[in-house]
Amino acid sequence: MVQPETVTARAFWLRADGMDLPDAGSIGRVVRLHDVTSQMSNYQDMRRFHTSVVHKLRTPLIAMHGSFSLLASYGNEMSGAEVEEFARTALQGIERLKGEIDDVLQYINAPVLAISGETIQLQQLPDKATEIGAQLGVESITVTVPPGMDEVSISLTPQALDTILWELFENSTKFHPDHAPKVEVIVTQTDVNALTVLIRDDGVTLSPEQLRWVWTPYIQGEKYFTGEAPGMGLGLALVAALIWHVGGDVTLNNRNDGPGVEVWLHLPTFEE
Repeated sequence: MVQPETVTARAFWLRADGMDLPDAGSIGRVVRLHDVTSQMSNYQDMRRFHTSVVHKLRTPLIAMHGSFSLLASYGNEMSGAEVEEFARTALQGIERLKGEIDDVLQYINAPVLAISGETIQLQQLPDKATEIGAQLGVESITVTVPPGMDEVSISLTPQALDTILWELFENSTKFHPDHAPKVEVIVTQTDVNALTVLIRDDGVTLSPEQLRWVWTPYIQGEKYFTGEAPGMGLGLALVAALIWHVGGDVTLNNRNDGPGVEVWLHLPTFEE
């Protein structure tokens, strides 16, 4: 280990391989250094991933099973308030488990969601962004579409665009220090048959390690898998899958003018 872990990043590992050189005169030994941080992290992540998935699926099942068992055994002896409390606990477990499974199924079905022959015009983007932001409690959203581009269509289905906006806005809210991000959506024409949609917030700044694995499935915005962060860590992986399946590209980096991140969606377009 060369660099110990920090609050946002894990340790940096080097492997040192030494080789004696008996015929090299004053040079008696060669040492080769090889960065094995990725291998060490992958090994540790696999074990944490298994632990995390077990935790995320088992925890709601325990709540459901415990509540229903008590209701089945002692329900006739409980007050109405007690029955309601155990029923509410069981329902919370069901909703949590459903959410985890829905995340996985949505990620698996990304190709179907992305490609169905439908497209969407840019003139629908402001209303969609405002509507989704309202559902997530994002009060500050600005959308900028250049004049003359309203009727340009992007190669995403309406459902795919909704999903992308939802995942990015939800992340902005979830990881903002006050859970009240200012989100900007800016469209730029980059080519005759392409455009870029920039979505940026004023939340957190990511570490270099987090930027490297930000598109990796089942990875969440925390240094270690704890199983407590909401969701399955598939939001950004789903965004990338949807963009890639229509021939686009996506990048994410920290803002240069302050805290927050920028997500660049590079998408093919065509005129109706």
